Amino acid sequence: MRRAQEKADKKQVEARDRLRTERRVKRQRILQRRKEPKKSQSSSPQGERKLPGRFSSIFTLMVAVFIVLQSIIPPTPGQNPTFAFIINVLYYFMLGYFMYLWLARIQFKQALYVTIASGVGLALAMAVTQFAIPGLSPEYRLVLFAIPAVILGSFVGQLIFTKTP
Repeated sequence: MRRAQEKADKKQVEARDRLRTERRVKRQRILQRRKEPKKSQSSSPQGERKLPGRFSSIFTLMVAVFIVLQSIIPPTPGQNPTFAFIINVLYYFMLGYFMYLWLARIQFKQALYVTIASGVGLALAMAVTQFAIPGLSPEYRLVLFAIPAVILGSFVGQLIFTKTP
């Protein structure tokens, strides 16, 4: 019993010493960082540039949700079908725009191709999904206009990303 207690006490002392040394090392690192001169954050041409599309990931996900909701929820009887169609096409444009900014911001090498492929895939998936929902007729016209909208949105996103100072 006494031996077990001594062993437990020894482990506690070792753990306490280990924590003290870790704290000491951490404190030294902090002090060392404080002594180092800070890098100036001037906006020089050679310096870091501010990347556009800060919240583009959130906007991409929101637009994708809106596209899905617009596709699977049947339109109300008083809704203007032309206006709803234009809104759907603009959602695909925004999807291409925000998705390209998001992927380019995280330095994804094939951002343009992935954006276009996912936009086209989403448009085709929504057309196929509309077959499964009773009371909805698939909008082939939307697929035909959504694909150029995604491509145009991607290219506009690329233009904005590359031309931003």
